Amino acid sequence: MLKIKNKIFRFYSKIVGSIAFYPAIITFAFSAFAIIMLKVENHGISKYVGENVQHIVVNNKDTARTILSTIIGGIMSLTVFSFSMVMLLLNQASSNFSPRVLPSLVSNKKHQSVLGIFLGTIVFCLLVSINILPDHRSYSVPGVTTFIGVVLGLFCLAVFVYFLHSISKSIQIGYVLEKLYTETLSEVESKIVEDEECGQRRKELPDSKNWQTIYSSQTGYLQEIMEQHLTSLAKKHKTSILIEAIKGTFIIKNEVIGYIKKELDEDAKMDINSCLLFSSEERIEQNFVLGFKQISEVVVKAMSPGINDPGTALVGIDYLSELFRNRMKLPDNIEIASEEKNGKVYISNTSFEEIFYLNIVSIRQYGRHDVVVLIRLLDLFKSLLNVRNIEKSHQIFLQKQLQSLLEDIEEHIINKEDKSRLFAIGKPLLMGREKK
Repeated sequence: MLKIKNKIFRFYSKIVGSIAFYPAIITFAFSAFAIIMLKVENHGISKYVGENVQHIVVNNKDTARTILSTIIGGIMSLTVFSFSMVMLLLNQASSNFSPRVLPSLVSNKKHQSVLGIFLGTIVFCLLVSINILPDHRSYSVPGVTTFIGVVLGLFCLAVFVYFLHSISKSIQIGYVLEKLYTETLSEVESKIVEDEECGQRRKELPDSKNWQTIYSSQTGYLQEIMEQHLTSLAKKHKTSILIEAIKGTFIIKNEVIGYIKKELDEDAKMDINSCLLFSSEERIEQNFVLGFKQISEVVVKAMSPGINDPGTALVGIDYLSELFRNRMKLPDNIEIASEEKNGKVYISNTSFEEIFYLNIVSIRQYGRHDVVVLIRLLDLFKSLLNVRNIEKSHQIFLQKQLQSLLEDIEEHIINKEDKSRLFAIGKPLLMGREKK
């Protein structure tokens, strides 16, 4: 039963995450609306409205067909033009920013809704057009429904103007960085709230030396761990489960993903495997570490000779500073216990030290010749080291990384005045937290 539930959840996640999901829903709604209006037309609504408001009812079959055909052709042209432009802009974004930001642009729900409105209007007009049928040697004209088609066509023009504004805004580097920052911060803060409410804090994982090994049943990026289902399994078998595989990492089939404290059969292991959701791509809403990666990649791209945009790099470093401050509030590993305390689940997360090093080291390597970028990196260290109640392990780690940055400054900054200014900021931080 659990396997079936997990398969349904996987299928649901895949469908909802598809670029065609919102357009399909909107198109279906427009189709249903067209069918309802045609049913209402059979009860003489056009005749009634025509007697009271003559200017909005189309009574001539040729006029109705011409109007509907014009709307269909026009909206098709708008659709082709709009999404041809999207492809060009996405190519530009890939060249100037990072290819990894493309999925977030493509999956934009607003742009998917625009596509759905265009397609829905086309389907609506087609359904109305094919229902202009002979009725006693004459043609029955759905006048009110045709007028609604005209209104939808005008609405599509307004949506097209909005789409031009939205797509031109969405590829601006400031907007891209802010969107990545807000999405990542939202995910980190939700994890902080969840940790505080559930008391899932744990720094060290249990010793699993003598535990039974669990191997992955498939290959892909580990996107989601269904914690509630795992806790139910741990409670059912009265054992502890340790998931060593980290969300967002690429897992190969038959690779070790975790351990079980008690010996279980293969069916139980498959149930545990079914609680791990894999995907061929990464998403911020399922793994906030990806947000850190994308921002750091944009920063590095901005410092490249081809782009040469240090201002963007400084903004990205500022965003990373705030994200790191919030990530420091989370534990590296969590423990989840069932209500009866007879089953526990341990989940390993990407540590703060690893996230920080993997994202800052590339920025440090690319920006070690730029004094302005180095000053902003030193400000980042100052901000993190001055966090209240900072853990000792975090403080020691940050000071080691700061020492590496100062060594790069010593080696690559030639100007004595620049070097002295940088050391004046960095060296006091090595002696301990600055007094506020």
